[in-house]
Amino acid sequence: MQSSKRKSAGKKGARSSPPKHTQFQPGKSGNPGGRPKGSKNLSTLMMEAARDQVSATIGGKTRKISKIQATTVRPHWRGLQRMPRQCSR
Repeated sequence: MQSSKRKSAGKKGARSSPPKHTQFQPGKSGNPGGRPKGSKNLSTLMMEAARDQVSATIGGKTRKISKIQATTVRPHWRGLQRMPRQCSR
């Protein structure tokens, strides 16, 4: 029984570190190309697109508002147009 323990004690398990010759060398990255500096992630691109200005006619006046404002205001105004009697109370 002790002989089996001695054999397994010398072996490295599956979770051990890889051999030295296959590890990353000092000063070398695992992804040398990497993400380019200055590139933007998806949420940044979406927010920039949402901040763009669009022309909207509100109350008979043409105004420049952001796309976020337009998507918020448009359903509100459509609701007011469809139910004028309930909204005037």
